[in-house]
Amino acid sequence: MDAKVDGWVVTPRIGKPVEINALWYNGLCLMAGFARLLGRPHETYTAAAEKARLCFDRFWNPERGYCLDVSAHLRVYQDPAQARSFLAPFFHHLSEAGLGSLSEIFDGDPPFTPEGCFAQAWSVAEVLRVLDEIANFNENRLTLKK
Repeated sequence: MDAKVDGWVVTPRIGKPVEINALWYNGLCLMAGFARLLGRPHETYTAAAEKARLCFDRFWNPERGYCLDVSAHLRVYQDPAQARSFLAPFFHHLSEAGLGSLSEIFDGDPPFTPEGCFAQAWSVAEVLRVLDEIANFNENRLTLKK
């Protein structure tokens, strides 16, 4: 189901989540390469890969060479305190809408008003996943524990 606010579809279910989109792009590139090696038509794969890449660009930080997210920030900058600070607004929100839960979406501009579903499992799950990464961060080895 799509998140809606006053009849406006906020999160239309077109396209794919960023990780699936990255795998899809990689698969299309591989197929285009295989087609070229085999002397087969590759244009359909090449065009689809380019379209996927262009859609993926909105998540990519070209200056840093990675997707924009807290996990990537932690790996690059090795700073668990700073990574955790990015999640601070969510901690306050835990007592605002559904007690102990997080809303599905938030406005992108201050005051970041919560919208959509007031208690969204995947919102909670993602914050918990990143908190677990931060908690298991090993500064001595400069890696994340597996």
